[in-house]
Amino acid sequence: MKQPFPGVHQVLSGYVNAFVVESDDGLVLIDAGLPKSETRILRALARRGWQPHDVKHIIITHAHPDHMGGLTAMVKATGAQCWVHEADADAVEAGIPLPVFPGPGILAHLLFSGARMMNSKIAPARVDHRVKDGDVLPGGLVAVHAPGHSAGQIALIQPDQRLLFAADSVMNLWGLQLSFLNADREQAGRTAARIAGLDFDRALFGHGSPITQNAAEKFREAFVRP
Repeated sequence: MKQPFPGVHQVLSGYVNAFVVESDDGLVLIDAGLPKSETRILRALARRGWQPHDVKHIIITHAHPDHMGGLTAMVKATGAQCWVHEADADAVEAGIPLPVFPGPGILAHLLFSGARMMNSKIAPARVDHRVKDGDVLPGGLVAVHAPGHSAGQIALIQPDQRLLFAADSVMNLWGLQLSFLNADREQAGRTAARIAGLDFDRALFGHGSPITQNAAEKFREAFVRP
């Protein structure tokens, strides 16, 4: 298990990233990956000496299969409380991922085809807390409503570390760019520009590599037009 920053551990990598944040109220899992990801997550926790019940909270950044697919199994294994933005919470509880549409390029259309095949395989899950913009969540994480990729996506800011969990508001594959798939690509662009104005220096992503310094400046270069 990677530890990209103090108190922050990466428990899933590859197609999608997921993270655990240490807090005074136990572990906070940010996203639960695709269906059947719980085995990998629990195995990663065990390597650090943690038990399933050490996970007290699970934050789902948005209602797409690669982020909420493992939620039901993780809640069953851990007993954790689930936090989701109010605009995506109904989709999580129904197990029906919110729609996305491909951006430009053949890769976006291939991913779109794959995403459509995953949509029928998500188990419904209980949402304990419906999040709004600006709410302070467990671990001192501040919710930033980040619509575009989905209506209720949230990014998260950890102020003490000036760390952004960007979710899928943008990705860092072959450089910073918008996700290949979005509910509303124009809105996603506006969201990325707004996030660029927040106070953070480092960033983690649902897809792609971390940025370890000058992250907000790099966001401005990528998403804020002169």
